[in-house]
Amino acid sequence: MTTAASEWPGANTQHGMLVALGEFLSQHGLIERLMNVPIPQKTRRFPPQAKLVEFLAGITGGLEHLEDLNNGPRPLAKDQVVAQAWGQLGFAHYSSVSRTLEACTDATVTAVMPHPILGQPASARVGQSASPRLGQRPHLKWARRPRPNWASGRT
Repeated sequence: MTTAASEWPGANTQHGMLVALGEFLSQHGLIERLMNVPIPQKTRRFPPQAKLVEFLAGITGGLEHLEDLNNGPRPLAKDQVVAQAWGQLGFAHYSSVSRTLEACTDATVTAVMPHPILGQPASARVGQSASPRLGQRPHLKWARRPRPNWASGRT
C-alpha cells in the first residue's frame, strides 16, 4: 500500500514510529499476509485478521496489557492515523482482540511464520549479517560515579 502525502489526515498522533512501521510492513507485504491468514471466527465490525494486525501494532508499540489498547495512557485503538498506516479502517476494542487471539489455531500461526521478516529466528538473521566476533562478550568495566550528596548541596 503506497499512500500519497495528500491522503493522510491532518491529525497528530502520539505513535509516530508505529505509523512508519505500519507503512514499512505494508510495503513488505506483511499486513496483506496477515489479512489473509485463516482465523475461524466470524466478522462483525472488524474481520478477525484486522484484530491480529491491531495486536501486532500494539505489541510493537510496547503494549504491556491487552486492555491498554483502549484504556492505556495513549490508547492505540483510538488512533486513526496509526490504523490507516497499518491498512485498517479502525481498531477494535481490546476484548474483541482477546477473543480473536483465543480463536487462533495452529493453522493461523503456520500461515504467519513463513514470512521473510518473521520466518527466521532472530539468531539466524543476526548470524547472516554479523561478524563472528558478535557472539563474543566484550569485557566491560563500569566506572563508579560518586553519588550526589543532596544534603550538602555538593554533587
